Amino acid sequence: MNEFPVRNPNRCPTHPGAILRKFVLPALDMPTSTIAGHLELSRYAVESLLAERRPMTAKLALRVGKLLESVRNLYEVFRALAS
Repeated sequence: MNEFPVRNPNRCPTHPGAILRKFVLPALDMPTSTIAGHLELSRYAVESLLAERRPMTAKLALRVGKLLESVRNLYEVFRALAS
């Protein structure tokens, strides 16, 4: 028996910007311009990522990770979203 669900091969992988837009940003409750400032990017670049027009590069992933690491109790926020 398979413990993990099998990804549908006909479905495209989820863009990281979609995950940020749907789950992370509502939990942070910050405007896009504030997040752009923390990531040291323009607001347009952040909005392009959230609209799935810009790729998530390794450098950008590190910046997002640093931002999320600085947010206190993020795990508890995600648990609250899950329930």
